[in-house]
Amino acid sequence: MRKDLVVALVLLFALGVAPAVSAEIIISQPKVLYNVGDEFIVDITLRPGVNTQGFAVADLICDNGEVEIYKSPENLLEGEAKGIAIRTNLDSFLVGDLLGDCYLQAMFGNEEVRSQGFEISSFIDVSLDIKGVNFGPDDEVVVTGSATKVNDFPLEGFVEVEIVGLDEAIKSGKTNEEILEELLEDVEGADVIDSNDTEESGDEVDDVEEKLEPLNFTFVGPVVEGKFEVKFNIPANARPGEYDIKARAYEKDSAEEVINEGESVASFRIKQVIKEIDIALNSPNIRAEEELVYAVLMYNQASEEVEEEVGVIIYKPERDVFSKGIIQSGESQRILIEKNYNPGYWKIEAKTNDLEVEKLFYVEEFEDVSFVLENDTLIVTNIGNVMYDRPLEISIGDVNELKDVKLGVGDTKIFVLSAPDGSYLVEVTDGDRSENFGNTLLTGRAISIKELGDFFGNNWVVLIWLLVIVILGIVVVFVYKKIRRGNFVGKIPQGLKKAVKFKKLNDIKPPVMAKPENQKISSKAVQNVIESGSRERVNVVSLKIKNNRETVEDKKAAHVLNKVLLNAKNHGGKVYVDGDYRIVVFAPVLTKEIDNTMRSVSVAKAIERMLKAYNKSAHTKIDFGIGTHIGEMVVEQNRHKFKFTSIGGVIINAKRAAEAAVEAVLATEPLHGRIVGKVKTKRTGRYWEVMSIPKREDYEEFIHNFLERIKSD
Repeated sequence: MRKDLVVALVLLFALGVAPAVSAEIIISQPKVLYNVGDEFIVDITLRPGVNTQGFAVADLICDNGEVEIYKSPENLLEGEAKGIAIRTNLDSFLVGDLLGDCYLQAMFGNEEVRSQGFEISSFIDVSLDIKGVNFGPDDEVVVTGSATKVNDFPLEGFVEVEIVGLDEAIKSGKTNEEILEELLEDVEGADVIDSNDTEESGDEVDDVEEKLEPLNFTFVGPVVEGKFEVKFNIPANARPGEYDIKARAYEKDSAEEVINEGESVASFRIKQVIKEIDIALNSPNIRAEEELVYAVLMYNQASEEVEEEVGVIIYKPERDVFSKGIIQSGESQRILIEKNYNPGYWKIEAKTNDLEVEKLFYVEEFEDVSFVLENDTLIVTNIGNVMYDRPLEISIGDVNELKDVKLGVGDTKIFVLSAPDGSYLVEVTDGDRSENFGNTLLTGRAISIKELGDFFGNNWVVLIWLLVIVILGIVVVFVYKKIRRGNFVGKIPQGLKKAVKFKKLNDIKPPVMAKPENQKISSKAVQNVIESGSRERVNVVSLKIKNNRETVEDKKAAHVLNKVLLNAKNHGGKVYVDGDYRIVVFAPVLTKEIDNTMRSVSVAKAIERMLKAYNKSAHTKIDFGIGTHIGEMVVEQNRHKFKFTSIGGVIINAKRAAEAAVEAVLATEPLHGRIVGKVKTKRTGRYWEVMSIPKREDYEEFIHNFLERIKSD
């Protein structure tokens, strides 16, 4: 009985310790990172503690699945060791879609062991570099880069470079007819003609169809030792704008399947280049009192319409300049053809950079005449644009008389009507045009119609006296001009206020004016104001502070205003204060320049920009307007003192323009006539607003410095 108990206890002990010593599995540790397709090497050692028969199995287990990569039947004795070498590739055939964090699990008998974790990835790190940023049509682009797998091995594979967006269809821009139709939507009855006016419109359709064909802008090149380089040229008709270059590097297996890939994106810009300029007209033939509508059309390399400033000159048939200026392309421009505009072919010429285009339009002949009766005088004027050569039938009561009239454009003939004292019905006609003046009081001995030359032919005494009066008038005018151009010398009467003198900018006070400027000033009065001076053409800039009281009370606003005026003074102007106005005078005696027009306009525009820049961040805004005018003054510069007397309201006109301006620069009509073609302007009521000055180098630097000083203050 005792012997059976001992045997049972031995068996129980053997069963209890058998699982712990039945087998031992040892796994060599894999690498930390693998790319798909990499070689996978792991060694497994089996050493069972007891005799063991079964399958040795190795599974690859990842976050998104698992796969058995080894299985072999084994029969090992206790303590017998056997090594298993797993040599395989982590290709798509073996691992399929398994990616991410993984580990290897080995099992034999009742034992299983896990390896340390590792990662399987299909990612390739791609870096991209473009040699340049801005490219024009037909320019060469060089793209270089590198590609490295996550296992730190350089890629041996391929790179695909794609210009995103350029492979889309390149569409043709609008035709001139479509553009002009949009511009003329508000012009009733306007006909649209093609700017070329040819019969090749059918060919244009074919060209558009060709442009709509898709283009391929994807390039493939090799990646050797992790490096690649791809070159291509920008298409000649590529749209301007910003584009992305996407470089996709990849690796294929023996079955030509992509197993690893990565991409990188960089940007570049295609510059806009004006390739074509054209002019579209509403009609090639224009009659008097009709409106010519035209538009300058500019196209870039992609045949897209461009809106930019362009210089335009319009020539009369005799090649004289009718008008010139800067306009915006794509905007409709209108010219009302007056009755007296010369008939013939007029030319519109547009230029931008190296491109130039001309377009002709024909102003048709227009015959017209006006009849005006003043008392007993009939005035016949040719208001058409061609020679007027017709017989006139002039009727006084029941008496009709024919007169042959031949008048050049703008010429006038005068007829003196006479009849016995009384009221007569007066009519005149040339067959096409008639004028009934109604009953008119006439005097004389008999009914007669005489041309003014014939009238004088019978009145030699009257003619002689008229000639004498004319000659005397010419002499008086000549002497007056000679005296006026000379220097004015005289003494200041004790009763007259002292002339305006300039002080330091901070001490500027309103001057005491001898008399309101809008009154006429005689030459004698001028002599009384200035001891010795000369008459000069000056430019005046008037700055009106419309909230003067608030501006003066605000220290920062007053300080900025003083700085603005000091800059004007540094550019050759003389400054004084007149109530709400700050007046800047540019005279040749000060600037040593005969013409100060561009100087004054530049300074006025600079003042506008300075005050607008201040108002953007200021608590107390400066409400202002700027006016600029040109006229004459009698000026005197003596021992660094400047005196002047205004003639003809030159300052009052500048003030009126400043009063009308709202945070802008308004030029008067006389000044506008001197800046046409040099400065971009826009009609605003009776004035011209100065929009921009193409060449602003003369004052751009001091504006920049001024803004920097405001920031520092």
